[in-house]
Parts: sequence; structure tokens; C-alpha cells
Amino acid sequence: MIAAIERSTPPFEDFTIQADLADLHLPGGGFVSVPIQLQRTHEGGSPLAFRFQAKEGGTLFPTFEGALSVEPAGPPHSCVRLRGEYTPPMGVVGRAVNATALRRVAEHSLRLLLHKLVHDAETNVRRHEAEIAQAQRFVK
Repeated sequence: MIAAIERSTPPFEDFTIQADLADLHLPGGGFVSVPIQLQRTHEGGSPLAFRFQAKEGGTLFPTFEGALSVEPAGPPHSCVRLRGEYTPPMGVVGRAVNATALRRVAEHSLRLLLHKLVHDAETNVRRHEAEIAQAQRFVK
């Protein structure tokens, strides 16, 4: 799935990270979706190392470098972890704004991204299992 996001293969050609405006205490709330460009920084193995930044307007959004790992947690469960660091945009000014207001937004955005990755992985596994079950019905 990460490779599909990296190559912008359907259905991941417009993969986004979302920022919840409620984290900024803005009236009305809502989300801002930012299309991202993802690159793996290490081939193969676990954890899966990658970095991403906004496809456009990169000077306005943080970059993230980290790793995604999946560990068994007893059948049929797994524990998915996202670890890494994000770099605020705009140098010293960005770090100051991040320290006062945007850190919570960035951290929540990364949690939303992790939930999205897990949801998409679960959906792919269920689809694959359904295809196998369907194929087995034809074999019998």
C-alpha cells in the first residue's frame, strides 16, 4: 500500500493528510486536506521508512520522516506504529508558530493519517479474503 501511495497508483493517486481545524479552535471546524508526495527512504524490511511532504505549497506545510511498523498482537490482531519527526515549514518562524499553536494540529494530522492507513489496509485484506473465498467456491 505504501508503494501504491508512493507511485500514486489508484486508488491512492490523490492520497492526502488532513488537518482538523477544530484543533486551531476556529469557528465552524472542518478539515483541510493536503495531497502528499511520499517516498520510501529505505527499501524493504520492517519498519518501513519513508518521508512525505505536500505535493504543492511545500513551503507552507511540514515534512515528515519516520517509519511504519506492524507487529503481531495475537490472532487476528496487529499493532501498527507510526514513529518519526516532522519539520515545521518556514524555519525559525515556523518553529515558533509550531511551539505555540500548530504542534497539536500536526500530531492530530499524523494520528488521522495512521488511522487512514490502518483502515485502508484492513479494507484491502478484507477484499483479498473475499476474493479468495469466492475463488474457493468455484473450485469446489
